[in-house]
Amino acid sequence: MEPIAVSPKGACRALDYGLTKIYDLINAGELEVFKDGRATRITTASIKGYVERRKAETAGLGPRP
Repeated sequence: MEPIAVSPKGACRALDYGLTKIYDLINAGELEVFKDGRATRITTASIKGYVERRKAETAGLGPRP
């Protein structure tokens, strides 16, 4: 079963970003988080959504003739 939520370090591995960037994305509302006790968890759906938004933003920025 694919995880539905990961730790911030798990998000770092998934996106190949540093921890500071992950917390920047959380604070900007780009990644959906919840607390489980003291642990912060990020939904994998929000990680996938972030990647899709970034892909859409950069779709027209390919090589120029």
